[in-house]
Amino acid sequence: DARWRTSAPETQQVLKVAIAQASQGQPVRYAVDILGAQDQTITIDLSLRPMLDENRQVVLLILEGRDITDLKNAHLALLYSEERYAHLAAVAPVGIFHADLEGRCFYVNDLMCQLTGLTDSVLSKSGWLHAVHPMDCPQVVNIWRNVVQSKQPFALSLRFQPEANESLWVLVHAIPEPDSNGNINSYIGTVTNIHQRKQTELELAQLNQALFQEKELAQVTL
Repeated sequence: DARWRTSAPETQQVLKVAIAQASQGQPVRYAVDILGAQDQTITIDLSLRPMLDENRQVVLLILEGRDITDLKNAHLALLYSEERYAHLAAVAPVGIFHADLEGRCFYVNDLMCQLTGLTDSVLSKSGWLHAVHPMDCPQVVNIWRNVVQSKQPFALSLRFQPEANESLWVLVHAIPEPDSNGNINSYIGTVTNIHQRKQTELELAQLNQALFQEKELAQVTL
């Protein structure tokens, strides 16, 4: 079905060069796009293997061709999917991480690094728990360990310490990721910046407490 005679001159030239190389005793293998049945472009994995006689002279060439069109299309689809995933991860308004059961990250996006104040190499070695504020760390680590042991989702508001003497309120969500055998060895998670909302909640709580105290004082005075 491969119509070599009607293929582009460049394709024919590549084949001629391959034949010349194989005729010198050098095996050749390459992929080429050519016209197939119904004028559809197909991709052929082509190999030329020289056969030698007792004097080590090339007496004939064995040509093998394999249609790898579906394989190539699947590879291109995978590349497109990976590129789109990378783009989505880059523009997502949340931090994204993929971590093992100890919190060591296989993958993080740029925003995750910004929120934690850690580089991707540190997050891969020490884990995202290393970014938790020291005052919250013992409780967070304990909750994380209990969650991963029971293979349950993780959801918790906590503080990161991206810089010394600074804290940042975030909401961490993580769900278990089963492998091909159904075993849970990793988690996929997101980190949302809720610092402004948390600050507003704390200010409202302080205001409510102050109003309550004033009301109590007024009642006592009356």
